[in-house]
Amino acid sequence: MKADHPYTQFLKRWRLWLLVLFVAFVVGLGLYIAWTRYSGNFHIVVKGDAYRSGQMDVDRMTRTLKLYGIKSILNLRGENPTANWYQTEIETAAKLKVLHYDRQLGSGRELTLEQMDDLVALLRQAPKPILIHCVDGADRSGLVSALYRLALQGNTPEEAHRELSIWYGHVPLFRPKVKAMDRSYWRYVSNHAAAVEQKLLPAPSLP
Repeated sequence: MKADHPYTQFLKRWRLWLLVLFVAFVVGLGLYIAWTRYSGNFHIVVKGDAYRSGQMDVDRMTRTLKLYGIKSILNLRGENPTANWYQTEIETAAKLKVLHYDRQLGSGRELTLEQMDDLVALLRQAPKPILIHCVDGADRSGLVSALYRLALQGNTPEEAHRELSIWYGHVPLFRPKVKAMDRSYWRYVSNHAAAVEQKLLPAPSLP
């Protein structure tokens, strides 16, 4: 049997290594995402001011609220009065005298500018530190955390957008619908920049 040409052998080995690396990446990413969900995906947005997470059970939430001195919670899953997780969250917040806010967002639905303006206004007025959470703490929490850093902290758009990162479980490559969060964010950035530029323009002179 005729042996493959050395170049053909090289290509086969190269493809095999690419496949091995790709599989290792996918497995590693899957394990990391699984770990973030198990751990509650808790992260600091701005130390002492804002934190983000996925949905926590009552024990983990109680520990977190006490440890970080949380004064308010922003739940991005909307009101769910018949759900056990919502009832326990409301009860825990009331017990620890933490204000609780609800907003209904979908990770696969783009937000309007009015919705994002409302979120920014809420973030400004809510007592700090604030805990922002959704189910997994990856997509909706990432968008709102990015808005926090952009609008309240004055970070650059690129810096703030890091809250929508693979390291927090935001993976549009495998879940294309969550790209709606990125599109919403950049639309807000574009509108915000236009508004700032308009305010900086000199007032028109009177005839």
